[in-house]
Amino acid sequence: MIGVHGILIKDKKTLMVKKGPYSIFPGGKIEVGESDEECLVREIKEELSGTEIEVKNYYKTFYGLTPNTKVMLESKKYFYTLKGKLGKPSAEINGKMFVNSKNIKDLNLTEVSKKTLDSLIKDNLID
Repeated sequence: MIGVHGILIKDKKTLMVKKGPYSIFPGGKIEVGESDEECLVREIKEELSGTEIEVKNYYKTFYGLTPNTKVMLESKKYFYTLKGKLGKPSAEINGKMFVNSKNIKDLNLTEVSKKTLDSLIKDNLID
């Protein structure tokens, strides 16, 4: 399974959303005929009530098993910026938060989200 997920960094913290019991990066599965960038714009607009973004550059791809179905996920990560205000979480999203190394231990992370956060810390993009 291939997914596209976004990384928004503000004040050396990154935005994550809570979906079910897990904290993840916003994004989702690519629909037929959709580019990575189109997928990310659509998914963030859906998950964070109308949030408009501009996709910047590709970061990295991370692999890991999804927590519920145990399917291998290939998660392509892209940096993005906001074109306006950050919207409220939609019905499928339980919350949003900005994260750094100080509050990671409080989160229930998926395998891919943990690898991504570790990489962002190692690359000195978040504290």
